Amino acid sequence: MAQRSLLWPLLCVALPSAWADSDERALFDLSLDELLATTVETASKYKESFTESSAINTVISREEIKGFGANNLVEVLERVVSVHMTGSNFFPQNVMSMRGDLLGHYDNHVLMLLNGRPIRESYAGGVNFSVYTALPLSVIERIEIIRGPGSALYGTNAYSGVVNIITSKQQQSQMTATFGSFDTKALELSSHIESEELKANIALKLFDEQGWNFAAFDNNHVFGQTDYGETNVGLFADATYGNISTNLLYTSSKQLFIGASADWVAGPALDDRTMESERLFIDISHEFSFDADWLMQSHLSYSTMDFDHYNYLGKSKDTALELTTLYRPSEQLNWVIGATLWYQDVSSEARLAKAPVPDFTATWYTTYTQVDYKPFAALKLIAGLQWNKADQLDAKVVSRLGATYQLTQNIGVKLMRAQAYRAAFGVETGFSLILTNPDGSIRGGLRGNPNLAPEEITTTDAQVFYHSQQVQLAATFFHSKLSQLVTRERAADNVIDFVNKGKLTLDGWELEGKYNLNEHWHLMASYSYQFNETDTHIENFTTVPNHLFKMGAIYQSMHGVSVGVFQNYVTEATDIAVQNPARQAYNPAASQYALWSAKVSLDLGQFSPSFANTQISLYGYNITDEDIYHPDFIGKRINTLPARQGRSWYLNVSYKF
Repeated sequence: MAQRSLLWPLLCVALPSAWADSDERALFDLSLDELLATTVETASKYKESFTESSAINTVISREEIKGFGANNLVEVLERVVSVHMTGSNFFPQNVMSMRGDLLGHYDNHVLMLLNGRPIRESYAGGVNFSVYTALPLSVIERIEIIRGPGSALYGTNAYSGVVNIITSKQQQSQMTATFGSFDTKALELSSHIESEELKANIALKLFDEQGWNFAAFDNNHVFGQTDYGETNVGLFADATYGNISTNLLYTSSKQLFIGASADWVAGPALDDRTMESERLFIDISHEFSFDADWLMQSHLSYSTMDFDHYNYLGKSKDTALELTTLYRPSEQLNWVIGATLWYQDVSSEARLAKAPVPDFTATWYTTYTQVDYKPFAALKLIAGLQWNKADQLDAKVVSRLGATYQLTQNIGVKLMRAQAYRAAFGVETGFSLILTNPDGSIRGGLRGNPNLAPEEITTTDAQVFYHSQQVQLAATFFHSKLSQLVTRERAADNVIDFVNKGKLTLDGWELEGKYNLNEHWHLMASYSYQFNETDTHIENFTTVPNHLFKMGAIYQSMHGVSVGVFQNYVTEATDIAVQNPARQAYNPAASQYALWSAKVSLDLGQFSPSFANTQISLYGYNITDEDIYHPDFIGKRINTLPARQGRSWYLNVSYKF
């Protein structure tokens, strides 16, 4: 592994830097200020300076996504500092673990936004794999990531972080066809429509692959294998007419998997072990300006989620209304105040098993406010508060306090303290599915707990940063206290129960940087360390690897050639024996690995007018063919399961209209 990491200096020297010419087009056709983000909008719900924002931020640009390559959001987000993308036997691509927080396979500790609007579902609060795999990447302008709680403005699920996918306001009209390993076939189309008053964008993604070979021993020490194939469909559309804007996102993903439990024998035939999720999100927004300093926004959103598993079908229908006022009475003061009503309709249907969640409806309410004030130019003070009320639960208040201070023109510090809160969702409170063997004995299952208390977190962040026109550097220390955690515990009858169990402390630091060397080179790197411990002194309870080291380089020549290389180095994960000492070590350990990806692109129009507007690229993932395993943190009966595909290559052909 170490020898592969040492390839970096050789690669940086070997790439054809002799082609660089300052008189030619700049890297990615962007200014340095655009490539190194200078403004963000997620932390405070309005655009503000990156360095003064009331959160610890990371921004992924459109050009970084294009330069490094990716097939889906999983491959994009795993390049972010302190982020570990993972999953379980049940949800192979469903969890974004941030700063070592990993207590289940529902993705309900990181809130996902689309253009600032929450994409939620009330069945489980985090069945997100169709969004991760089916969202058309061509629509993304940038992704803003908040590390740490964001509940003071966004409410539930903004627990360990927030991910805001911001789409381009003027999509490039183009078509991209992809062919690759595992019999992969994909097509992505996008277009932009504009008239005097109407602007609209649309993008479609179709993706199908036979799948990589998933081979492992199961809970009973039986060896088996299957192809982890998937079929994904994603549709995005937006439109703006005057002060009214709409967003629509539809994602569907059908995936093969080992099953509801890691068992090759029990259950349906392997080809029938599929799960499918469909998500629909529609948001209509209106913006009204009372004057130059007073803005009101109203948002009405409707979303649905269907999760179709061979044992059952889970459904949710969610309607949310949000009103937000942004008021700026002076250059020194900004004030945000708002309220949200969220109506939930949850149900389930029988498949091979009975319907596991009883039908129910619920209404959650929130009100929030945040104020930032600059007593003088170098200092910004932030205070925020949110009141939350869910049916059958007492009201809860979470807060945010912070300060940013600019020591010099380029150097500054941030100090933040933020809280977050998450009420349990329907699958955690009402689920009941018991799996039995032919002789009637119980072999597993999942059981809800209507008495679950809300989860809570308090995080303190301290950051020092350096920002210039070419360089972004930051060092962050974080300390988080998690309590009343909703986790899973196997009962004496072999069924897994949802329980509130104990407390957890997360400590760590993050180093990150981006550097535009010149018009043709863009470099980035990060290192993060986290250590977690329960109140019963179990160390590294979440099993997330302690160290994540990530670095990448993009080079673009004046001759239409672009090369991007990225390495994600992950140290050994903690054995699931910390949670279940009786687990069986049937599979290889979750050892350290170096996940390399690379993309080489060629603009054919640079070589022949006949191929104007045509580009071809070759993208490789796990190009050193690492065997990657992760702990079985859900079933906990065996030590590990395969986590990633082996070496794979993808040929892309794009044509711009």
